[in-house]
Amino acid sequence: MDMEVVGLGYMPGALLPVNPPSVRWVPELYCHNERVMIYAQGSFGTMVVVLVGACGVGSIRLAFHDLSTNRYGAGPRRMNFDKPVFVGKGMDLGVFEMGSTVILLFSREKVQLAPPAVGRQVRLGQPIGKLVTARQLAGGAREEER
Repeated sequence: MDMEVVGLGYMPGALLPVNPPSVRWVPELYCHNERVMIYAQGSFGTMVVVLVGACGVGSIRLAFHDLSTNRYGAGPRRMNFDKPVFVGKGMDLGVFEMGSTVILLFSREKVQLAPPAVGRQVRLGQPIGKLVTARQLAGGAREEER
C-alpha cells in the first residue's frame, strides 16, 4: 500500500533465532532481538512496520534510508523526518540480509486482517488483510484489498 514514512526507530539487541522452538522457549523473544521500526501514515491511518533481526541476519537494510544496523556499541535511536518519504505500493521498503520476522501494527478499525493458517508461510504478494475505507466505516460495503 502507498505510505509516507514519517520516522524511524532503532533498538539494538540480541540476534536470537526466531524459529518456532525459540519463540516457544524464549519469553518475549521479539523484545530481545534487534529491531528497526518504520513509522508511516497513509489511507490506513498510522502504521508501524517492525523489522526484527535474528540469528544469521547480518543486517537490516532500508530502501529509503542509510540506517546501519547490527553494529557493536550502537545505542537506541529515534529519527523523525522533516519531510515524509513516499513509499508506493509494491516498492521495496527494506530487506534482511538473510531472513527474519516482520510485525505490522495498524490503527484500530482501519484494517481487517486475514492471516494465513498458523504454520503457513506468507509469500510475496499474498494478501494478508484488507484496508477498511471511510465509506465502509460509515456503513458502505466497499473495501480495498491490499
